[in-house]
Parts: sequence; C-alpha cells; structure tokens
Amino acid sequence: MSGISLSYPFWYLAVSALGGVVYALALYFGTKDFENKSPWLKPGLGFLRFFSIAGILFLLLDPIITTYSKRLKKPVILIAQDNSESVGSGMKSPADSLAFTNAFDQMRTTLQQNYEVQSILFGDTPREGKKPDFSDQETDISSALRYLYDQYRAENVGAVILATDGNFNRGLHPLYSSPQLAAPIYSIALGDTTVRRDATITAVYHNNIAYLGDLLKVHIDVKAHRLKGKQTFLRVLGLKNGKYTTLSKEKLYIDQEDFFKSLEMTIPAETPGYTRFIAKIDPVAGEINTRNNANNFYIDVLQSRQKILIIAHGAHPDIGTIKKALEQNENNEVTIQYADHLQYTKGKADLVILHQLPSYRYPVSGLLAQLKKDRTPTLFVAGLQTNFIALNEAQDAVFIRPSGGAQLSEVTAAVNRQFDGFHVSGDLAKHLEQFPSISTAFGSFTPKPNAKTFLFQRILKVDTKRALLSFGRKDGRKTGVFCGVGLYKWRLFDYLKYQSHQNIETLIQNTARYLIVMEDKSRFRVKPIQPFFKESEAVRFYAERYNSVYQKDNTEEVSLTLRDSSGNKFEYSFSRSEDAYTLDIGKLPAGAYKYTASTKLEGKQVKKSGSFTVSLVDVEQNNTSTNQPLLSALSEKTGGKMLFPSQLDSLTQWLTTRPSIKPIAYSTSRTRPLIHLKWPLFILLLTLALEWFLRRYHGKY
Repeated sequence: MSGISLSYPFWYLAVSALGGVVYALALYFGTKDFENKSPWLKPGLGFLRFFSIAGILFLLLDPIITTYSKRLKKPVILIAQDNSESVGSGMKSPADSLAFTNAFDQMRTTLQQNYEVQSILFGDTPREGKKPDFSDQETDISSALRYLYDQYRAENVGAVILATDGNFNRGLHPLYSSPQLAAPIYSIALGDTTVRRDATITAVYHNNIAYLGDLLKVHIDVKAHRLKGKQTFLRVLGLKNGKYTTLSKEKLYIDQEDFFKSLEMTIPAETPGYTRFIAKIDPVAGEINTRNNANNFYIDVLQSRQKILIIAHGAHPDIGTIKKALEQNENNEVTIQYADHLQYTKGKADLVILHQLPSYRYPVSGLLAQLKKDRTPTLFVAGLQTNFIALNEAQDAVFIRPSGGAQLSEVTAAVNRQFDGFHVSGDLAKHLEQFPSISTAFGSFTPKPNAKTFLFQRILKVDTKRALLSFGRKDGRKTGVFCGVGLYKWRLFDYLKYQSHQNIETLIQNTARYLIVMEDKSRFRVKPIQPFFKESEAVRFYAERYNSVYQKDNTEEVSLTLRDSSGNKFEYSFSRSEDAYTLDIGKLPAGAYKYTASTKLEGKQVKKSGSFTVSLVDVEQNNTSTNQPLLSALSEKTGGKMLFPSQLDSLTQWLTTRPSIKPIAYSTSRTRPLIHLKWPLFILLLTLALEWFLRRYHGKY
C-alpha cells in the first residue's frame, strides 16, 4: 500500500499536463511530418512526447511517495531455569535429572513452532543458556526476574516459564522484587515435594568484628522435620592450637514434627585475624541429608581497639556528637575527659581530640608537649575559649589570626573537590554544603604550607579560601583543625533532612581515620580487593609500583605465588592496568591461602606477603524440598499457574488458550521523494528512447 503527495497545490498537475500537451501539439500537429506514414504514428509519437514532458514537469513538483508495510511478530515466551545445587539434589537420581532435561527440551521445541522462545539460566547470576548442570552454589530468583525485565520489557512477552524449587538464599524476596514483566509466570515446581527427615541450621547471626579475648554472642536458628522425640547436640567449633575444637555446646530435644528453635551461644575469640567458626548439629538417626547440618561463618578478630580520647575545655553538645559518631565504628573505644580533671597517660591513645583547647584557663602545655613528643595524631576543635596563639604553635594545619575580640562569624561549609586525603562521594559533598551555619571566631584562617584543606568557609553564599577543616603533617605526626563549634546543629539537621545521621558520622569517622592511619610509604603495594571471599566469588588482586620520586610506574613485571593450606603452590602474573596492576585468579575452593608477590625496584627483587580466606558456600543444601507456597503465590500474583514436571505436555495447550498471548501486527511507513527512485527515471528514459527510435526509423531526427 502506498500514496503520493505533493509539495505544491494539486492544480499544478494540470500545469504539468498542459505543458506536455502544448509541447506535443507544437512538435507533431503543427507540421506536415509523417503525413504519408501510418495514421497512428503521429498520435503515438505525440503521446510519447506528452508523457515524457509531463512526467519531467511532474517530478519537478517534488512529489513524495509514502509506502506502508505490515508484519506480524510472534509472542515471546521466556524460560528461566534454576541451575542451583538444590535443584539437582532434589532429583532422586541422575536418570530423573536426564528425563526432566529431555522433557524440558521437548517442551521448548514445541513452543518454538508458534512462539519466539528465549532461555536463561540463573543461580548465582542470571545469564543466557539452555543446558543446566545444577552447579550454582546460591540462588537469586529476584535477579533473574529483574534480568528478564531489563532485557525484554520492550518485547511482546506472552508468558514466563520459571523452573525452580522456589528456594532462594540471595537477593530480594521474589514476591516483592520489582519491577516485573506484565506477563503471567508459569512456575514449574522442581525438587523433592516430600518432607524428609532432616535437621538443619537455617541461619547464624553474629558480629562481623570482635576483639581478642572477647566473649562473643552467636544466635543460631535450627529447624527439623519429622524427627520428633529425637535429641542431638548443637556445637560451635573454632580453631584452637591449630585444630578445630568445640568452643560451646547445647543439647537439643526435638519435641515437634516441624521443629524450630533459636539459641544463643557464647564463644571466646582466641585467634586474631579472619577466623573461621563452624556451627554444627550432630547427625540424628534417620536423617536423610546431613550436608546441611553445618554452617560456616567468619569473624574478624582484632588484636586491639583504636583508643580515642576526647579532652574538652568544658561541657558542650559537640562532644556528644563526636563521641556518638566515632562509636558507630566497633573498632573505636572512645573516652571523654575534661581539662579540670585531666589524667592523660603516655601512649594510651591512638587519637586525641582537643575541644577548645588549649585555652587561657587551661593551657595544657604539658599535654601538648607530650603529644608532640609521642607523635600522637591530634584533632583540634577551635572555639572562642581557644588560645589561638598556643594553637598555632601546636599544629601544622591552619594559622588563625582572630580579630574583633569575642565577635563571632557564622559560616557554612564549602567542600574542596580536589581533596585527596579520603574519598568523598558526590552526595556527601552536596549534603555537607546544605548544612546550617556554625560559629567561628572573627578573623583570618590561612592554611599552612603543605596543609590539606577539606572544608573551606562559605560566608553569605560566597566561597572563601579560609580553612574550616584542614590537616597538616610534620615529623611523622598528623594534626587537624576544625575551626568552629556547632557540629551538634549539623547532626540535628542531618536527621531532620535525611532521617539519619549518616552524613555527619561519615565526616567525623573519615576525619579520625585519616589522622590515625599512617601513610604507606612503601614503593610496592599488593593486596586482595577484600580480606575474604565466598566460593562463588572471583578472587582478585590489585598492585601498585612506584619509582624513586613516588610516581606510579608499571614498567616491570609483577608475579604472585599462591599457596593453599595443603602446601600446593600456584604461579600467576599480573596484568597492567593503566599505571597499576590487576590479577583475576577466578573462583577458588574454600580454605585459607597465603600469597607472595614480587617485582623489581631499581634492579632489586622486592616481595610483599599476605593472606586471605575463601569461605565455604553450602547454603543450597539447607533446603532441597520444593517451596510450593512461594511458587503458587508468585504464579497467582501474575495470573499464571504452578505446575509440576509431569504437566509439561499440557503447558503448551494452556498457553494457546490465553487470549493475551497473541501476535502483534506492526505497521511501518516510509516516505521518500519520488525523484530519488530509479524506476520513474527508467520509464522516462524508455519513453524518450522509444520516441527517438520511431522518429529515426521513419526518417526524422
């Protein structure tokens, strides 16, 4: 189907036709040529000349031709197959697994006759694929549904076939994950539909960080089915003297067919570092599956807390704000003292925060001398009580010259985006600049040479170069100065605006961390991207190499030797990435690993060593029975059905009965100037050529 339109009024067609008629009459009917020839010759030649001239004039009117076409697109049927270990374990035998796979392939082939079929596998992650091997160690159903939405939301999706046992241990709850496709979900209930005799540890709740010598509280959830009247023991094992021994034990009496109990157990933290613990149920007589009787968990056992001492001129709401923010980090132990009862002990603090000290009333000169001698990192919070002359001598961040006596200045924060002392997200910078004003002394605040300033003062919406929060370093000691008081107002505003204290806490924690942590001055640095990995995660390393002037340099090779707990050795080479190095080892079996990386610096071999842990992931064995309630609810919510593998043959019939699963007709139009097409030109050339041939044939030129 097509149509023609003109860029000019349609009466111009009459002008084109009239031009052709006039030209033809003048050429053939105003002369005596061809009078002795056939009577049809002159009219025929006149028509050919009329047609060619009128056609040329018509093309000069810039006619536009629009063509229309229609096509039918089949509905898309999406198939998502669970590839996790729990699905494979739920099948009674390899023959059952093969039979299901063949039946599923046959269903896919049948559907392809009437639908466009797309297939994915999911477990740890969703990806394209058709052939499951049931090897994924975790199941994330919500990410599979999200993947289908992201990939096919613009398609004519008729239905989603979700083949899974309904057990998920990663991601959001499938019923509440959003968004979802506007298509019915037909769930195929895989796994074992019978409730077997089984005892399992469903969850372990614990702190991620502990300290050497602490007694840790661990909450363990235990579930059992069809074991009423049985008794067993729940144990927590830990590494002691190189061997795993029982650290705590509780007796369990199973008094119900569907048994559940949450227990609290206490264990000692006796081994520093990332330590593996095992929560384990002793096997019960008659139990079918014992792989889910144990659950591994890891706790970072630190040898000591970071001791932070706040010493204040007097009571002030800022002190509570600073203390609460620092205590959000479990690694911090914060204490408060006041200048009138000062009891500082040498070496007992990793960071000292002096609030409005030194002052004229409390010069604390002995304390300042001791902190300087010990190279103890110090943060000064300056207010009207501060003795600025003594403060200028005690730190290397800001030179403060007050003027106007006790006069105050109200300022807000302006973030220095070029600051490289610690990472500052765009959101944090924006939020800090929205905080209300705080009080500073009236005067000048000039950053000292080599100081790093994170916050400048903004006065009446005008950004200045006056320091608000600045850091200095001299003789290996870091100092910082916050040139104002009123942090408590920032905390109140943070909660009022964002319903949390995250922004002010992040600012204070980053400030303390920057002052405490000593800079790594080594010219060769290697570390894994995290201290421990799951079996399902790829182990990756990052390395940096510096030349003699501390510029990043990746001209030399970097190699890594990896050893597992059995002493097996593996060799790797880093890949160069811009001015650094990266290494992706891939997935490793669970266990403790040690590594040694080496490179050359100025011709000398340099090595760095460390360790990391890969934790066992066996959550798929916690439940191998079908979660029919979830699958049924998910299908009903979307207008689909829950089926069993034996009903695969009927699925195609159910899909064809749904009125919404129909092809969609797409209509497209294409508009082009007629003069751009070839066939009108060929017709005109053919007309002119035929006229020329007939004239030559009958003796005229």
